This record gives sequence, structure tokens and C-alpha cells, in this order.
Amino acid sequence: NRTVLTGGEPALQDLGTLSTVLRPMGYTLAIETNGTIELPKGVLDWICVSPKDQMYPNVKIRQRTGDELKVVYVGQDLQMYEELLNDFDHHYLQPCYDEEKDLDWNGKNFRQTYEMVKQNSEWCLSIQTQKWMGVD
Repeated sequence: NRTVLTGGEPALQDLGTLSTVLRPMGYTLAIETNGTIELPKGVLDWICVSPKDQMYPNVKIRQRTGDELKVVYVGQDLQMYEELLNDFDHHYLQPCYDEEKDLDWNGKNFRQTYEMVKQNSEWCLSIQTQKWMGVD
């Protein structure tokens, strides 16, 4: 069975039940989501939203608050995230590592991401080290 969350979107997990069972046992619940489904309030301890709208411009971000906003950078204009910044405590810009592209492309994208972080103090650099090392 699939559970329906706010906004009428189907979810893969019943987060309310997970929270009710696991939190009293001392578990902390964290999630990373692309933000296309609004999460129920009060059932998670940490919410990371990593929108994919830079790659899928017709996808609407419904989860507009959380602890961490993590944007995969592929050269998009960061102004598209301006209205989200105030509703997240942490803002990360992560270079896209594309296995289908060569080392030169990935290196240039890493450098561009680094330069964007230097120029925009509201963002911090985030790196998926395992991808750069080739150990997914």
C-alpha cells in the first residue's frame, strides 16, 4: 500500500507511523528529498531538500522548509533558490559529478561550483567524496 501525504501526492513510506514507532525508541529521523512531496510536519528531526529543478524545470518544489537546502550545481542561476534560503538553516552547493562526462567536464564544474560558493557567502561547498573517488 502507498500512503498519501499532504498535497495528495503518494509517498513510498508512511513517515507518521515510522516516527510514532521509532522516536520513542530513541531514533532520530532524517530524510533527504527532492522536495516534490510536502512532508508531514513534526514527524522528522532533520529535513534535507535537494531539488532537481535545475535538471527538470517543470517540477514544482513543494517542501519549502527544512534544515538543509542542498543544490546540485550544473551552472544554473542561483537566484532561482532565493525564496527558499530563509526557510532553511544550512545552504549547500554541490558540484554535479556526471559519470557520463569526462574528467575535464567534471573538473570544470567542480571549479565553477567552488567559485560560486566563494562569490555567494550564503552557500557552503558540499562534495560527495565517494563519487570523486569512484566508490559509489
